[in-house]
Amino acid sequence: MSRTTGEKNNLRNDMLARRRELTTTQMAQADEAIFLALVEFLDRLPRKSSQRRIAAHQPFGTEPGATLRPRLPQRLESAGWEVLLPITLADNDLDWRRIDSDAPLGVGAITGCLAVIVPALAASASGMRLGRGGGSYDRALARVDTAPIVALLHDTDFPVEVPSLPHDRAVTAVITPSGGISPCPSA
Repeated sequence: MSRTTGEKNNLRNDMLARRRELTTTQMAQADEAIFLALVEFLDRLPRKSSQRRIAAHQPFGTEPGATLRPRLPQRLESAGWEVLLPITLADNDLDWRRIDSDAPLGVGAITGCLAVIVPALAASASGMRLGRGGGSYDRALARVDTAPIVALLHDTDFPVEVPSLPHDRAVTAVITPSGGISPCPSA
């Protein structure tokens, strides 16, 4: 294991411990604020004609958005967005499906999205994202050309110094409950 990999694993453990300290009420209030900022961000994106396709994920546990009811993808769909959700493949790459279907669209479906909303445990001010360590999103994000990549984070998750490796992909913006939308200029 490289030094950077070890540092990232230690940071993952620290970030997960911080999240476990949040109460259900704190998470629910944060999730509502994050959702409102996310919709504001999405509504301001320039788009061609009626383009409304975004890639998202289903938050779980202590991830931002996990307490939302209806769930984050369903709320985005209710707000008028066509939502693609990931399917983890055997090699840890990500295929994509529509929210209302289990039919895979292919790993390249993410390239046609207006924005990509990703899970993260932390992010640096420059946009370096810390994921769970499987590399799934780094592979998928390598296919994203110009669409903004947005991480939803708790206030304690950003900004944090995140060690990185050459394959790591940065986000272009972070949304937190107190800070709202924070562009990451170096991404």
